[in-house]
Amino acid sequence: MTDKPQIHFIQALRAIAAMLVLIWHFKSTVKGELETSVLNLFFTNGFAGVDVFFVISGFIMVYATGGKGGGARQALLFLAKRFARIWPLYAFGTALYVVFLLALGWMTKEEYIKTALSLVFYPVTPAPTLDVGWTLNIEIYFYLVFAACLFFDRLRWLVAGVWIVATLLVQSTGTAFAFLPESLGFMVPLLLQAIHPCIPEFFAGMLIAAFFMSDIRVAKGLGLPLAGVLIAFAAWQYLGSFYNKPGIYGMGASAIALVLGFAIAEKTGSGWRPGPLLMWLGNISFSIYILHTTVGLSLTRIISNTQFAGYINNIGYVIFMITLVLALSAVTHEFIEKRASAWLSRVLVGKLSARNETGKTSMAQSLS
Repeated sequence: MTDKPQIHFIQALRAIAAMLVLIWHFKSTVKGELETSVLNLFFTNGFAGVDVFFVISGFIMVYATGGKGGGARQALLFLAKRFARIWPLYAFGTALYVVFLLALGWMTKEEYIKTALSLVFYPVTPAPTLDVGWTLNIEIYFYLVFAACLFFDRLRWLVAGVWIVATLLVQSTGTAFAFLPESLGFMVPLLLQAIHPCIPEFFAGMLIAAFFMSDIRVAKGLGLPLAGVLIAFAAWQYLGSFYNKPGIYGMGASAIALVLGFAIAEKTGSGWRPGPLLMWLGNISFSIYILHTTVGLSLTRIISNTQFAGYINNIGYVIFMITLVLALSAVTHEFIEKRASAWLSRVLVGKLSARNETGKTSMAQSLS
C-alpha cells in the first residue's frame, strides 16, 4: 500500500501478537501438569495479541497515508488497496475451513448462508465461518471510518475526533439498539460492532502514529525510562491478568502502552532492532493469524481418530503444529498475500484510475 519503509518495532510486535494468539489457541491440547503451568503463565491472556493488532492497524493507516492528500479518490483508493490486502487470504482461509466442515458433513443451508455473509464482512452471530473473522469485520469497519476521514482531507483529524467521541459516548450508554424497528433488525449487528470495546484501540494507534511522525524530539534520559515503564506496565497487566478481557477497557490498555513505549524509544534514537526471525514472522503474521485455527482444528480432529490420538496432548505436538502453521503461512504469504493480493490491488486501482480519467475527459468535453 505504501512505499514507506517498514518500521522494525511494528513488525516485531506483529510477530509477537500473532504467536500469542496462535499458542493461546493451541495450548488447550496440552495436559501435562508442568507444561500446562508454563503455557498458562505466558499464554493465558494470549488473546491480547488481537488488541495489539488493532492498535498497530490504526498506527499503520496513519503512517501509510501521512503526508498524502485526501478527497474522494484517495478514500476509494485506500479502500480498494485494503480490501485487496485482506480479502483474498481471508477467502482462502474460509474456503479451507468449509472443506473441513464438508468432510465432517456439517455444512447445512444455514452454514452456506453464514459463509456468504462472512465473506462480505457482515457480523454474523455468534461468529463468522472462520472464527477469527470477527476481528476482520471490525477491521473493515475501521477502514470505512478511516476512508471517511480521508474524504474530508484537511479535516480528517476533526472527523476522526468526532467519530471516536461519539463512539465512546454511545458505548457508555450500553445501548442494544432495541429501539430499531423489526424491519431494520439486520442493522443491529452492524451498529453493535461500531461500538465494540476494541474500536478505540484503532484511534489510539492513530494518535501514536501522529506522535511518531511528528517533529517532537524525545531525549534519551526521559524517553527510555518512560518507554520502560510503559512496556513494564504492559507485561504486568498481561502476566497479572487484571482486567483480562478484549478491548480498551481490558487488555487494550497494555496493547496501547506497549506500542507507545516502543514508539517513544524509537523517537529517542535507541529503538528496537529485532532480528531476522521476528521480522520474518511479522511479514507472515497475517497468514499465521488466518490459518492457525483451521489447520489446528482440522489436523487435531483427524489425528484424534487415529492410533496417534494419545500423542497430541503434549508440548511436542504444539511445537509441531506451530512449525506446520509457520511453514504453510510462508507459502500463503508468498502466493496469496504477495501475488494474489497484489494482482487484485492492481485491478481495483486500475479500474478506479480509468474511471477517474473518464470523468476528467467528460468534464473537459462538456466545458469545451
